[in-house]
Amino acid sequence: LSLPGNRIPEWFSQGPVTYSAQPNRELRGVILAVVVALHHDEQLVPDVVGVKVQILKLDLAIVNQTLHLSGVPRTSNDQLHICRYSHHHPMVSMLKDGYTIQVVKQEMAIKQDSELKMHG
Repeated sequence: LSLPGNRIPEWFSQGPVTYSAQPNRELRGVILAVVVALHHDEQLVPDVVGVKVQILKLDLAIVNQTLHLSGVPRTSNDQLHICRYSHHHPMVSMLKDGYTIQVVKQEMAIKQDSELKMHG
């Protein structure tokens, strides 16, 4: 889901989050929110590239998953993206108690003038 916005809703945790498994509760999915900005209206790439989620075990990345951020309007205004992953997704099934999940901007071979402003 992509919509105009420059803030992540308050019900999301801001920044990296450490997962804490709850007894008798099953993890049903993970929802991530990111705010990105494209700094040029004339992008050659139709999607925002280079934003990925990492799952860390003791500060070592065990999962690197690029977020699928498509449908971004050709505007320099900030855009809020909400990405949902069900419990069937490999990223979610690998999430264990004490692991940290975070969103980062990676360096890409394709030049895209975008900025990751917030995540949760």
